[in-house]
Amino acid sequence: MFDLSDWNNVKEVFNQWRKQEIKKGYFVESCLSNAEEFINKYGDKWETDSLRYALPNLSEKFNSDIDTCMVDINLDGKQDVIFKINPIDCVNGNGASAHPPLYISVISSKNSYIIDNTCISKVETAIRDYRKQLSNREYQWFQIDSIRNDKGIIVMSGNSSIYLNDDANCCPSIELSFVGYINKSMKGHINIEAINTNQFDNTESKFKTKLVIK
Repeated sequence: MFDLSDWNNVKEVFNQWRKQEIKKGYFVESCLSNAEEFINKYGDKWETDSLRYALPNLSEKFNSDIDTCMVDINLDGKQDVIFKINPIDCVNGNGASAHPPLYISVISSKNSYIIDNTCISKVETAIRDYRKQLSNREYQWFQIDSIRNDKGIIVMSGNSSIYLNDDANCCPSIELSFVGYINKSMKGHINIEAINTNQFDNTESKFKTKLVIK
């Protein structure tokens, strides 16, 4: 069961995390009335630091900047909450400048809640390590489409992209979809289906692979 008291505890944990991220300088509290005003206030910092993006508030009525998913991740019989957060671009850049989604898992722990991103991090790290086998470019995009508990196995599906060394910033060569299967010990595997587009002649090749989550 997930009652109002549980939800209030979850919100408190989320809000504490948000305050800490802003205090660390990773994000700003909010955008200003327009992009020009924001740039004038922060000077070059909005480019060199992580101050271009604001973290949305967790309001009573959710908007497109925060989505929620409820699933029993730690298999204790109690619903946990995963927040998908889309940081807001305060200078209104194009699609290529969008910040990757953030995922925060608020997990039940005895009579309270804590942040524990182990399950998601295991999948994201495995995909990031796979990217390192193909490219020297920095990891770019990771998005979860669904998470569910299937008889004690966490099934996580989503998509990602890999920029090969010669790719333009607009266009990653490899687009992949993944389905991860994670057990209670946080081990499992990931099935990947990918499309590799040749940027010179626009031909496509498909391939599959399997990653181990240790």
